[in-house]
Amino acid sequence: MHLIPRTIWVVARARRRPRAGLWEPTTLPMRALPTDVDLALHVNNGQYFGLFDLGRFDAMVRTGLWDEIRRRGWTPVVQAEQIAFRIRDAGRPVLAFAAHVGNWELPAIAAHKYGLDATVLYRRPNIRAVADEVVRMRAGCMGTLLPTTMDAPVKLADALQHGSHVAMLVDQWYGPGVPVTFFGRKTLANQTIARLARLIECPIHGIRAVRHPDGRLQVRVTEAIEPKRDASGKIDVEGTMQVITSVVESWVREHPEQWLWLHRRWREG
Repeated sequence: MHLIPRTIWVVARARRRPRAGLWEPTTLPMRALPTDVDLALHVNNGQYFGLFDLGRFDAMVRTGLWDEIRRRGWTPVVQAEQIAFRIRDAGRPVLAFAAHVGNWELPAIAAHKYGLDATVLYRRPNIRAVADEVVRMRAGCMGTLLPTTMDAPVKLADALQHGSHVAMLVDQWYGPGVPVTFFGRKTLANQTIARLARLIECPIHGIRAVRHPDGRLQVRVTEAIEPKRDASGKIDVEGTMQVITSVVESWVREHPEQWLWLHRRWREG
């Protein structure tokens, strides 16, 4: 409740501050008040996101977005942040799929920063020295890194059963995969994530990093997708992979310049 007067003050003051572009970074100088700190005189962890909202109100007013939201009768919601906390605090693991869009390594770093126990499937570089250096650089900032070995699916299933969130890229062509339609053409997709969902029955979310014109990257998390199911109620692997592939296609259509995949996505056999 004590943030309400500050919010009113920030909104009123923002109308006298310089206008800002919609994608332009904005800053809001603030001081911590006695009501913001705990007994150790540190800003309480529970206060940070309320204080972040003050910055969002300042940005919305200065960009003109606030007036448009009010005119339409909308309510602003920080969606991806709420989903991330829901995933973290739900007490059950999730499967996350990503694609080669924006910066596809950033979501794993964000998950670690949010305190999510994550296991990330990745392909080791062929040169051992490079592979070891990559692991060394990523250690401590990207969760558990699991290389794509023959027993990787078993290890991923074990991670899920122990409560870890599992993430992987899904936009590669995969010879032993299941047929899906991607941009109107048939191709083959790796079905590992759908098979894990069928085995463990956990939510599936999409996660990506979107690059903005000023160079900033924004991590976005989808709501849980609705997997396809067979007559017995079990997750249908091929149908679910088509749902996931369609989500990836929508990402590419939204930002085609940010999709990077130099291999042949469509091929015969």
